[in-house]
Amino acid sequence: MSLWDGLYSVFWKRTTLYVPVMLVGAYYTNNVIDAGIDAFWATKNKGKSFQEMLQQVQAASPGSE
Repeated sequence: MSLWDGLYSVFWKRTTLYVPVMLVGAYYTNNVIDAGIDAFWATKNKGKSFQEMLQQVQAASPGSE
């Protein structure tokens, strides 16, 4: 029995396991893609976010805490 046959018989042969496997897979795929896009955006826009600019302004202004 090949690996594919084993996976098929465990996960995809019955709908009661197929649907939860697909839902869990979709959830984690969404999280991975979201984290990847956020990381890409953060690297391309370094120094341009509101929090970073606020820190720069507070550090540059004298007497502010």
